[in-house]
Amino acid sequence: MSVERVIERPLLALELSQRQGGVAVIDADGVEHVRMVAGGRRDRDDFLPAIDSVCSAAGIRPRDLTSVAVNLGPGGFTGLRVSIAAAQAIAETAGATVVGVPAADVAIASTLAGEASELVGEVAVIAATRNGSGWQSHFTRGASSSNWRMKGMPGLRESPTTDVDGVLADEHLMEDWRAAFEDAGIPVIEPRFDPAALARLALHASPTSERIDLVVDSDPATLRPIYPRVPEAVRLWQERDRV
Repeated sequence: MSVERVIERPLLALELSQRQGGVAVIDADGVEHVRMVAGGRRDRDDFLPAIDSVCSAAGIRPRDLTSVAVNLGPGGFTGLRVSIAAAQAIAETAGATVVGVPAADVAIASTLAGEASELVGEVAVIAATRNGSGWQSHFTRGASSSNWRMKGMPGLRESPTTDVDGVLADEHLMEDWRAAFEDAGIPVIEPRFDPAALARLALHASPTSERIDLVVDSDPATLRPIYPRVPEAVRLWQERDRV
């Protein structure tokens, strides 16, 4: 029995959670169009031109979009703010459905999806490690031909989970956590964040999902970044107000 797709094309996906980002459009015929950009940079202005370029390649204007997807994080503070604000503005103008996808899902889909990776079992996606804690999301699959499924709910953990078959984490993973995984023989894999993978995830998102970290809504204001902790800029601002 086939499941009716609830997110319609053309769909725009905005990936700006990391240093390298990109935008993608899946057009009405299902063809993918991608433009890569530098993510999270205040001194770069290639993000908005990339949106115009990828829409032009798909033969549409931003106001013709039916759906707009964005990575909600965790990720770079500036990149998340810029991309989510852009997604909200574009969706508001186009009257498009918004889809907010957690960064862990994007990492899994970009790095370990399908038979490109033979890794099976349970994988932990770890981000924002600092001061002895890190944001952990767990996914499982039984065969390389199967899709990864989230296990439990993500959250901030104070110790590494070594009862897994693999870890996705970038170069900022705390050294003692990395050592714990290496000692346990668990591979630590550098995650990728592909805007086309984000777009494909968004197309199959469901508004009836029980996951509270996945957003599918007609109201752009429902898009909010996932911050494991109070952002440093906000913390400093709050401390200034207390003085």
